[in-house]
Amino acid sequence: MRLVTVISLVGLFSIARSQVQDNEPPNSCNVVCNCNSDKWADAQSTGPIAPQGSPGKRGPAGERGEAGSKGAKGEPGIRGQKGATGREIKLSDVLRAMSANSCQELSHTYGIEETGYYLMLDRIRIRPLYRYCDFMRYTNVERCEDLFTNSNVKEAGYYLLGIAGDEFQFCSPSFRGLYTCRDLQDRHEHITESGYYNFTPTDSDPYRVFCNFSQNEVITEVRHDITGERRALPECESAGCFEATPTYELPETAIRKIIENSASCRQFIKLKCKGVTLNGYAWWVSKDGRKMNYWGGSTKKGYCACGETNTCIDNSHKCNCDINSGSNITSDEGYLTAKNLLPIKQIRIGDMGGHNEDGWYVMGKLECFGRA
Repeated sequence: MRLVTVISLVGLFSIARSQVQDNEPPNSCNVVCNCNSDKWADAQSTGPIAPQGSPGKRGPAGERGEAGSKGAKGEPGIRGQKGATGREIKLSDVLRAMSANSCQELSHTYGIEETGYYLMLDRIRIRPLYRYCDFMRYTNVERCEDLFTNSNVKEAGYYLLGIAGDEFQFCSPSFRGLYTCRDLQDRHEHITESGYYNFTPTDSDPYRVFCNFSQNEVITEVRHDITGERRALPECESAGCFEATPTYELPETAIRKIIENSASCRQFIKLKCKGVTLNGYAWWVSKDGRKMNYWGGSTKKGYCACGETNTCIDNSHKCNCDINSGSNITSDEGYLTAKNLLPIKQIRIGDMGGHNEDGWYVMGKLECFGRA
């Protein structure tokens, strides 16, 4: 009985397979094969088909195809409106201004007549600076003081005053609430022109002072009438018999305000000597009238700069001049930096009575930096 059943099942399977094959179109695969007779036979002999494996590594990239044709040009956008600015600054104007050294040269050589700030080249220090040039002629104004009170002018710069002449004059308005040149540049960064500026502090009278913008630091300079190196005349022998008293451009109240509102101040002093000694014979006088017996570059009593650094010609002395040589010219020099003692009120020199004794001195301007 079992054998008959098996034979019957084999026969039915053969009939069913024959029918399926008769119904297949030529060269086609059914849903359980992959059109590969060998794989189909393997599947029949080994059982169910194994799941598909992960893809292999990607092969090398093929050669790049030819670039496509350029697309059509897009429509132009809407043009923006011109802003409400001043005159257009042309590159040619900028280059011409940089090659000029004055407002007069801008006007006469390059034909520029538009009032404003120009970037010029400072040929002395080889650096750029901004210079304000006003090319309008103010025929009814002779002085800078009247320019800012009688005309609608507010900038510090160069102006043509009077009815004749083509020389530009530097004029400055009065800057209120300011004390030093550092204050000025902090509030008006475009001002880089060295010159005299007017200040109107809130707690003192107005004053006019020179601002030096040519250095790395802004310097407020208080000048006086003793300039350069001078000979100590007349000849005299007693201690401090010669005196040099400067007249400063500003009153004491204005100088005090500048010093109080600055971070630091200094003043250069020098004695060049031949047979003249400093010790006991020469000194400088502080602003409050005190006799100061140390020299520039030092702060110690009886010392000069070389004495503090141990670099004097003869280290048994604290100053070069104290060698008191009648055949050699030596010097002592440096900056005084004590704010409470500046500016120098007077220089006193003696020991110059002999035929081979001589002295020369230099008293620099007061220079103040930074903000207190």
